[in-house]
Amino acid sequence: MYSLVTLRRKARRIGYVIHKGYQRYLSGNAIVRDEEGNPITGYCLVDLTDHTLVWGSYNEVFCYLYDLRDVEDFLKLRYAEENLKF
Repeated sequence: MYSLVTLRRKARRIGYVIHKGYQRYLSGNAIVRDEEGNPITGYCLVDLTDHTLVWGSYNEVFCYLYDLRDVEDFLKLRYAEENLKF
């Protein structure tokens, strides 16, 4: 798996930005916590062509849903669609 720094560079190259934060409820903006009360870290992707969040990194209830593996998989798919080497 690639580091966050590398993934951010690769994302920027094809027009995306990665934001790191805590999973949050969209209504009320409260932080989602695990069974032990720790906040859950997640990632959102922003498409720079229209400045919208990428579906999957958020849904109807939560944002910052992606983990680094999800980010990497999304970027690999986009690179393949653009016929670029990841």
